[in-house]
Amino acid sequence: DPLSALDAHVGNHIFNSAIRKHLKSRTILFITHQLQYLVDCDEVVFMKEGCITERGSHEDLMNLNGDYAAIFNSLQLGETPHIEVNLKKTTNSSLKRLPEKGTKTGSVKKEKVVKKEEVQL
Repeated sequence: DPLSALDAHVGNHIFNSAIRKHLKSRTILFITHQLQYLVDCDEVVFMKEGCITERGSHEDLMNLNGDYAAIFNSLQLGETPHIEVNLKKTTNSSLKRLPEKGTKTGSVKKEKVVKKEEVQL
Protein backbone atom coordinates (compact mmCIF):
# COMPACT_ATOMS: atom_id res chain seq x y z
CA ASP A 1 0.00 0.00 0.00
CA PRO A 2 2.01 3.00 -1.25
CA LEU A 3 0.04 5.55 0.78
CA SER A 4 -0.24 3.65 4.07
CA ALA A 5 2.69 5.41 5.79
CA LEU A 6 1.34 8.88 4.99
CA ASP A 7 -1.20 10.93 6.88
CA ALA A 8 -4.62 11.31 5.25
CA HIS A 9 -4.00 14.80 3.85
CA VAL A 10 -0.63 13.97 2.26
CA GLY A 11 -1.87 10.60 0.96
CA ASN A 12 -4.87 12.26 -0.66
CA HIS A 13 -2.63 14.92 -2.25
CA ILE A 14 -0.23 12.32 -3.67
CA PHE A 15 -3.09 10.17 -4.98
CA ASN A 16 -4.75 13.11 -6.75
CA SER A 17 -1.67 14.94 -8.05
CA ALA A 18 0.72 12.08 -8.80
CA ILE A 19 -1.39 9.01 -9.48
CA ARG A 20 -4.55 10.50 -11.01
CA LYS A 21 -2.97 13.50 -12.76
CA HIS A 22 0.62 12.77 -13.81
CA LEU A 23 0.16 9.03 -14.39
CA LYS A 24 -3.29 9.37 -15.97
CA SER A 25 -2.34 7.83 -19.32
CA ARG A 26 -0.54 4.84 -17.79
CA THR A 27 -1.70 1.53 -16.43
CA ILE A 28 -1.20 1.43 -12.67
CA LEU A 29 -1.54 -1.59 -10.42
CA PHE A 30 -2.61 0.14 -7.20
CA ILE A 31 -2.75 -2.23 -4.23
CA THR A 32 -4.41 -0.73 -1.18
CA HIS A 33 -6.55 -1.34 1.87
CA GLN A 34 -7.78 2.27 1.68
CA LEU A 35 -11.08 1.82 -0.09
CA GLN A 36 -11.79 5.54 -0.47
CA TYR A 37 -9.36 5.64 -3.42
CA LEU A 38 -11.03 2.79 -5.30
CA VAL A 39 -13.98 4.97 -6.29
CA ASP A 40 -11.63 6.71 -8.76
CA CYS A 41 -10.08 3.52 -10.19
CA ASP A 42 -11.16 2.02 -13.53
CA GLU A 43 -11.25 -1.55 -12.23
CA VAL A 44 -11.22 -3.06 -8.76
CA VAL A 45 -10.08 -6.61 -8.05
CA PHE A 46 -11.32 -7.80 -4.64
CA MET A 47 -9.44 -10.71 -3.10
CA LYS A 48 -10.41 -13.00 -0.26
CA GLU A 49 -8.30 -15.87 1.07
CA GLY A 50 -5.75 -15.37 -1.71
CA CYS A 51 -8.30 -15.64 -4.52
CA ILE A 52 -10.10 -13.12 -6.69
CA THR A 53 -13.75 -13.13 -5.61
CA GLU A 54 -15.09 -9.93 -7.19
CA ARG A 55 -13.94 -7.82 -10.11
CA GLY A 56 -15.31 -4.73 -11.84
CA SER A 57 -15.63 -0.99 -11.38
CA HIS A 58 -16.48 0.41 -7.94
CA GLU A 59 -20.04 1.00 -9.12
CA ASP A 60 -20.35 -2.53 -10.51
CA LEU A 61 -19.12 -4.08 -7.27
CA MET A 62 -21.45 -1.94 -5.19
CA ASN A 63 -24.35 -3.13 -7.38
CA LEU A 64 -23.30 -6.77 -6.84
CA ASN A 65 -23.86 -6.18 -3.11
CA GLY A 66 -21.16 -8.72 -2.21
CA ASP A 67 -18.22 -8.63 0.20
CA TYR A 68 -16.69 -5.49 -1.36
CA ALA A 69 -19.94 -3.54 -0.97
CA ALA A 70 -20.41 -4.76 2.60
CA ILE A 71 -16.91 -3.66 3.64
CA PHE A 72 -17.13 -0.36 1.75
CA ASN A 73 -20.51 0.47 3.29
CA SER A 74 -19.40 -0.41 6.81
CA LEU A 75 -16.32 1.80 6.47
CA GLN A 76 -18.46 4.68 5.21
CA LEU A 77 -20.60 4.33 8.33
CA GLY A 78 -17.48 4.44 10.51
CA GLU A 79 -17.78 0.82 11.56
CA THR A 80 -14.95 -1.68 11.69
CA PRO A 81 -15.85 -4.41 9.21
CA HIS A 82 -15.92 -7.98 10.44
CA ILE A 83 -13.61 -9.92 8.16
CA GLU A 84 -13.73 -13.66 8.62
CA VAL A 85 -10.56 -15.56 7.85
CA ASN A 86 -10.99 -19.19 6.94
CA LEU A 87 -7.74 -21.11 6.80
CA LYS A 88 -9.35 -24.17 5.19
CA LYS A 89 -8.93 -24.51 1.46
CA THR A 90 -12.24 -24.03 -0.33
CA THR A 91 -12.98 -25.30 -3.82
CA ASN A 92 -16.63 -24.45 -4.45
CA SER A 93 -16.38 -20.65 -4.48
CA SER A 94 -17.04 -18.71 -7.65
CA LEU A 95 -15.86 -15.37 -8.95
CA LYS A 96 -18.55 -12.69 -8.79
CA ARG A 97 -18.25 -10.49 -11.84
CA LEU A 98 -20.66 -8.57 -13.97
CA PRO A 99 -20.75 -9.96 -17.49
CA GLU A 100 -18.86 -8.14 -20.19
CA LYS A 101 -20.80 -6.93 -23.18
CA GLY A 102 -21.52 -9.77 -25.57
CA THR A 103 -20.96 -12.54 -23.01
CA LYS A 104 -23.36 -14.78 -21.18
CA THR A 105 -23.83 -14.52 -17.44
CA GLY A 106 -22.46 -17.29 -15.29
CA SER A 107 -19.82 -18.06 -12.76
CA VAL A 108 -16.12 -18.21 -13.34
CA LYS A 109 -14.24 -20.96 -11.57
CA LYS A 110 -12.06 -19.91 -8.67
CA GLU A 111 -8.55 -18.96 -9.73
CA LYS A 112 -5.72 -19.41 -7.27
CA VAL A 113 -3.52 -16.32 -7.36
CA VAL A 114 -0.81 -17.40 -4.95
CA LYS A 115 0.97 -20.71 -5.44
CA LYS A 116 2.95 -22.44 -2.71
CA GLU A 117 6.64 -22.93 -3.37
CA GLU A 118 8.69 -25.81 -2.10
CA VAL A 119 11.99 -24.67 -0.66
CA GLN A 120 14.82 -26.98 0.34
CA LEU A 121 17.26 -25.69 2.91
